[in-house]
Amino acid sequence: QKQRQQFLHNQQQAQMELARSWEFYHGDIDQAFETLTRIAARTLQVSRASIWFYTPYHNAIECVKLYEQEKDCYSQGSKL
Repeated sequence: QKQRQQFLHNQQQAQMELARSWEFYHGDIDQAFETLTRIAARTLQVSRASIWFYTPYHNAIECVKLYEQEKDCYSQGSKL
């Protein structure tokens, strides 16, 4: 029960942090994706978080932002 409460608290904190992030309101999509992946990785307690989009012809997906928590670094461009 206590773990669940802590998890929910962390989620609420993350939502508030995202709501206050200037990147989402000033059109800086690259910075917004960095903020989103960093907060997601931290909140979900995972080592990596990423955002993927379909390529124009929908024949692959491309990583537009990958955050690696252990290295505290971002990358992009991988395709599957």
